[in-house]
Amino acid sequence: MICGVSKRPFHPPVGIPMGGHPGWKRAREIRDPLCVRAATFEAGGRTAAIVSVDLLFIDRRLADQVRFRVRQDRDAGRSRLDPDQLYLCATHTHSGPLTTPLFGSEEEQDLNGLVAAAIGDCLLDAQRHAVQARLRTSHRPFPGWSFCERIRMHGGRIETHPFKDDPAILAPEGIPDPSLVCLSIRDTRNRLLGVLYNYANHPQVLSRRDDRLSADFPGETEARFNDLAGQDVPLLFLNGACGDVCPVDAMNPASNETGEAHLARMGAALADALVQLVSETDAPQDGTGPDDRIVSRSWTGTLPLRAVPPRLEPDRGGRKEGATPPSSPPVSDYGTEASQAAAEAGILSLEQYLGHADWIRQEESDRSRMRRALRENPGYGAATLSALCLGGATFLFHPFEMFAGLALDIREQAPFRPLFLVELCNDQLGYLPTPAAFLRPGGYETRTLQTSRFAPEAGTRVVDEARELLQAAATACPATGGAP
Repeated sequence: MICGVSKRPFHPPVGIPMGGHPGWKRAREIRDPLCVRAATFEAGGRTAAIVSVDLLFIDRRLADQVRFRVRQDRDAGRSRLDPDQLYLCATHTHSGPLTTPLFGSEEEQDLNGLVAAAIGDCLLDAQRHAVQARLRTSHRPFPGWSFCERIRMHGGRIETHPFKDDPAILAPEGIPDPSLVCLSIRDTRNRLLGVLYNYANHPQVLSRRDDRLSADFPGETEARFNDLAGQDVPLLFLNGACGDVCPVDAMNPASNETGEAHLARMGAALADALVQLVSETDAPQDGTGPDDRIVSRSWTGTLPLRAVPPRLEPDRGGRKEGATPPSSPPVSDYGTEASQAAAEAGILSLEQYLGHADWIRQEESDRSRMRRALRENPGYGAATLSALCLGGATFLFHPFEMFAGLALDIREQAPFRPLFLVELCNDQLGYLPTPAAFLRPGGYETRTLQTSRFAPEAGTRVVDEARELLQAAATACPATGGAP
């Protein structure tokens, strides 16, 4: 296997709107660099490239721009990559720039050109430094750092991020996927070139009120890992099923999982776990070398959509470019504040904010776009799943924020152990909840929006299609399948 790994920063302008939080927030400074990290693979006349980008989302427009750039580079003899075998994955940092329309806003800064150029250059760098390499996988549970963000409350409702001291709290609705899966890339002298790791959690450790651009815990993890390793190794974070998962433990009122202190703890713990996993991959597995073939399979189909609720108020058209942002109330740091102190400071829980006029305005504007898309875009419900068998490792890429229960079902039924189950790849199609998540009222993730468009049965359909797709990949590349 010929492999190359590269890392390249990109530089959004200070003042850019930030994504991933209620209301409107602009970046005032840069805490740590946002980066593109790329790994390229060549074997048997086939290629594949996996890219991790410090963004909230990668939408189809950006993916198409990158494919166009790679096609140009290939036609000019600068690249050997197949533009149809690119897997572009967002880390989903909530401290990055807003690059796609979200909740009806039209004020997103179009950074697609800047990011596409950085991805294209990073892919060329990786190919220029490509060498004969060996790949090894390892995995372990990484419990205690991810928690279900949807909480069952007295009265039968769900709340997302309730105040921890709310006496109505009963229990989490679900459980996270604790899997930590690692792929190390080493040259023939055993020098570590790069690491790809798959772990499910929201990169939202920094406070909602922190207006610095940051990669959040994936950036902190890479810095801590390299301190331990004594070298500068790109770590490609590939997010798992984090749709209903976050770093905050709502059942522990004594803890605060936001801010710099927790970011340092989490980055150190994850880096230490990865150092151990990379060390474990030094020895050949089962006395055999890795399979050097590159095999890919994909499925594209149309998933059922939910009906858009009736209009709650006249459509105000969202917020136009250059318009003065509406007044947004402060929203809780994922429920970590004491509720009484939050009330005195005018800080709303997320559930309270979802009833505020500021949110209702955004929600209705977003639903107007959704109604228009349903009328004008026959492919609005289309989705693609991709399976990639790569040097003994197997990946399933999808474009959703998948609920952990669905991911656990896929892992249980998959013919591969371990499995890299990677979200928000080549597009962003919003939340994919479990059917059970629709049975109780409340919560944010199941509200009908462009970021939560699919019908309750869509999750089960994706699990079924993923099982069939992985089985087809296993048939084509049996050497990569591990024992159940």
